[in-house]
Amino acid sequence: ERITPLLENGNRKLWITGHSLGAAIGTLTAYRLEREDNISVQGVYTFGSPAVGNNGWAAEYAALVSNTHRWNIELDPVPVVFPLAPTGIFQHIGTCNNLYQDGSVILDDPDTLWYIPTPTIFPSDVFDEIIEKHGGYLARLTTEILIYEPEMAELLTL
Repeated sequence: ERITPLLENGNRKLWITGHSLGAAIGTLTAYRLEREDNISVQGVYTFGSPAVGNNGWAAEYAALVSNTHRWNIELDPVPVVFPLAPTGIFQHIGTCNNLYQDGSVILDDPDTLWYIPTPTIFPSDVFDEIIEKHGGYLARLTTEILIYEPEMAELLTL
């Protein structure tokens, strides 16, 4: 209700961006604004976003919000913190752009996650530290996902 008056005259466009948890919330916000509030989102740019929906949700999101760009940094564990499709239940959305440790950048990378290690190749102490520092983040993200996809409750475990 606060956004609508700012967009009424047609001279402004709504862009959404976020990093990590903010990226996940920004993605869910864009979806909700388009689907439930009929507010047009010009585009979404996320940085280090976890996947926030399953394949069906990702397809519906793509039909609603067509201009989404994800930026990943090599070896960032956040984009793979939840199990990804096809073996897992989560699916990333949008165009993937990858930033590598050697300074190179690949825009619209068709191999969206090939370079990001799966949690099984990280030493356990790295993931212990991630859970210790970011456990609250994961709990908030899980709660937000379950608001939009309550049927995932049985599948989602942390």
